[in-house]
Amino acid sequence: MTDSSPSVSVVVATYQRGARLAEVLGELLANVDPAEVVVVDDGSTDETAEVLKRMALEHPRLRAMSQPNAGEWLARLAGARVAVGEIVLMLDDDVVPDPEVVPGHAAHHAREAALVVVGYMPVPPAPPTSRSWARDLYALTYEQHCRAWEAYPETVLHSLWAGHMSIRRDDLLALSDRIAGGPQGYHRDLDLGLCAAEAGLRGRFDRRLGSRHLLERPPDGYAATASSSGMGLATIYARHGAVLGRPPVEPLPRAVVALMRRPRGNAAVQASLRAAVATLGALKLYRLQRFAAGRMWRVLQERAFTRRTRELRREGVLTGSGSSVAPVAPGAEPRARVAVIVPCFNDGVLALEAVDSIVEQEAVELVVVDDASTDADTAAALEHLRARGIAVVRHDVNGGLSAARRTGLAVTTAPFVLPLDSDDLLVAGVLARLADHLEANPEAVASYGDLQEFGTRSQRLTFPLALDAYRVAYRNDYPMSSLFRREALDAVGAWQDVGGMVGYEDWNLWMTLAEGGTVALHAGPDVLVTRRRLHGPRMLGDSVHRHRRLYAELRRTHPRLFMEIGEHRRRSTLSRPLRLVYPLLFGARPPFGLRTRWWALTARARRALRGDDLP
Repeated sequence: MTDSSPSVSVVVATYQRGARLAEVLGELLANVDPAEVVVVDDGSTDETAEVLKRMALEHPRLRAMSQPNAGEWLARLAGARVAVGEIVLMLDDDVVPDPEVVPGHAAHHAREAALVVVGYMPVPPAPPTSRSWARDLYALTYEQHCRAWEAYPETVLHSLWAGHMSIRRDDLLALSDRIAGGPQGYHRDLDLGLCAAEAGLRGRFDRRLGSRHLLERPPDGYAATASSSGMGLATIYARHGAVLGRPPVEPLPRAVVALMRRPRGNAAVQASLRAAVATLGALKLYRLQRFAAGRMWRVLQERAFTRRTRELRREGVLTGSGSSVAPVAPGAEPRARVAVIVPCFNDGVLALEAVDSIVEQEAVELVVVDDASTDADTAAALEHLRARGIAVVRHDVNGGLSAARRTGLAVTTAPFVLPLDSDDLLVAGVLARLADHLEANPEAVASYGDLQEFGTRSQRLTFPLALDAYRVAYRNDYPMSSLFRREALDAVGAWQDVGGMVGYEDWNLWMTLAEGGTVALHAGPDVLVTRRRLHGPRMLGDSVHRHRRLYAELRRTHPRLFMEIGEHRRRSTLSRPLRLVYPLLFGARPPFGLRTRWWALTARARRALRGDDLP
């Protein structure tokens, strides 16, 4: 470390690890020299105290202390309070850092304030056995999180694993009271990350800050750990619903939920999964064994989450959905900058999740438009929204997506408008970012960001920096969930059907705006606006089968756009080769069929190569 680097103290909380503690601490002390190392014994009853006493005599940099058993995070906080370094590097008691880890963490904090820096702690590979599935599943899940952090750095604190992380000591102690009230047991790491995010800190994951996680995870306590995970996540959602925006547990299929409501059905599901794990292990089908174990985790976790959520609601700790958005009825005070329109046709459960994803620090004008839904589940879901004070407008006759959005536009008054489909989820705080962007760019009629797909596949879709008339003439490269100025929508008639057919309403609007020479801008490379759930055929998929007819109608509807296509080509930001091939690859050619089939085939191959066994 240089003289300008902040000083670092390593803090380790330990409990019942006496058998391996000397080995782990010996290597740790050698690799973090010359940093101070504070080890807190959290009330161990094995030989931990004797090991620490002996090692403290041999290593002057080791400060050993003990406390009655209070849990890992209270032990970490106790160690941080006595540490002398400006930076606290917290390590699990089975994590051994590489030699350059301490200066690496210090360098991050020297460059930037208000950081939580997360290092890399892979589980060393080992041949699978019939009893290694819990350890192997943990290792796979951890690697998936690492890839997600690298792809989307803004998610580090929202899914924090804190076995190898550093934070400024003052920042940690400022959060100490909030952390102390976190969930008991599982997910204290996640609670810290969300507390840090709420306090304005940012997360950084650096794979170069390496370490080895000498994990020992026998399968015996797996079921109890899964249940503890679900209970911890329920408490997390009660404490941090405003940041999460939606429940952190993926719901189980309805058939499974219905079966598990019955005591015998619940026992049968769990027994079947346990038997599958044991049988597949005996047959040495280890990948299928991990898959079955992942399903068992999900069942136990979701059941515990649901049970604990009900308890918290009875106790008055959790009300409604956990979301912090204060919906404003259309036209009511306080005056909102943004109106969100959620069309719904037989998608009531999804509409609930879409509404719950709207999490802002300012008022939002919100309306759900029921486009003559016919199923009972949707009716119940929309009645629940009405009971929460959210405006629900119903069509007597199904008019389609464009008509539903126009109805929402007519009953709202906010100067900025964002359409949100019922199977999309908004990123927390993004409405304010888009509104600020439009206010800072008065020439723009729309502001947008990127989209994350999840479900049957996962990928981030990025969009052009500005509305390009040449691009949009041949392909819709722009997102549906964009923030529009109301006066711009009113001037062009907002969303309109294409020749009376269903589909491409958004492309039609973007063509109309481009034809008029208007400006639309991307809000920035780090702006993610929506997360889109992929689940079976949807309206866009239906539109592909009618693509040629729809595109021919778009060309007929926008003659000026295509009359001036030469000028649009000259001004386009596309590279010269792309300008030449765009009309050949897109336009009247169906854009999705072959590409979608190719994606499905290659996605399976990619998952197999990565070893992604978890759902």
